[in-house]
Amino acid sequence: MFIKKNILIFTMGFIMISDKAQCIQIKKEYGIYFKIPDGKVKDCALSIAKKHGSNITPHITVLQAVFLEDSLKEVHKNLRSWANAQKPLKIIFKKKLEKGGGGNTFWNVQTESPLHDANSALTEVIDPLRDGILDQVKKNMPYFSNTELKNIEKYGRHFNVPGANQPHITVAYGVQNFQLINEISTQIENIDTTQILDEISLGEIDSQGNIIETLQTYKLGG
Repeated sequence: MFIKKNILIFTMGFIMISDKAQCIQIKKEYGIYFKIPDGKVKDCALSIAKKHGSNITPHITVLQAVFLEDSLKEVHKNLRSWANAQKPLKIIFKKKLEKGGGGNTFWNVQTESPLHDANSALTEVIDPLRDGILDQVKKNMPYFSNTELKNIEKYGRHFNVPGANQPHITVAYGVQNFQLINEISTQIENIDTTQILDEISLGEIDSQGNIIETLQTYKLGG
């Protein structure tokens, strides 16, 4: 911890102190995501993660952002309003695993997906409430392209944004075992990868984007 002009900065986040109100606000990273329902796809994702030595909660991220504690009420309100107006979403996962960003392994959703519309709509109403750039993005700033840097300036991230969104389950963090990827891809060819997503959640996430704690879940359609 160190002190800089009435701001106490900790490794786990930020505590901001207002002189007038002596109000303490905590800044953390949050995700909005669809948890994968119980069934063969979820079981398969957990099995793949275990083989890679990863501990995951199978989910598809819609967006990630940094929020001040005082903003969460409005985040919840906007997310609940969006969810109430939606019908459950039908998606289909590809029949293979793929190399993802950050040295991760992805199980991608097929290209044509209602999740792109969800990302655009929620970015529009949630993103104005964010406060800062994700830690995982800050660490890699020297390596981004001009297009990615423009997205970071606009959204605080270069992924899960309109025009650069690839919905997926991260089945392994920091692992890309291509022999295992090919072996597992053969196995998932034989399962039905169709999913109906009828709930969306808001939760605290770690620096890799995996779920620490789900704060609230909303049913699509109320």
